[in-house]
Amino acid sequence: MKETIRICKDRDVLKEDLERKEQEALSMLMEPYDQEEVTRSYMESEIKAWRQVFFFL
Repeated sequence: MKETIRICKDRDVLKEDLERKEQEALSMLMEPYDQEEVTRSYMESEIKAWRQVFFFL
């Protein structure tokens, strides 16, 4: 993600905005990945819980 921001700045794409709010832009770019990880973790824990229920019946 940092590389993407660097390329945009080098090519003068939203350069001024990225220079002023680079950390905010990085956070916005990373948010979908963070949500994906939370969802994956939740699903794994639910699957594990259901396996325990079915194996102990």
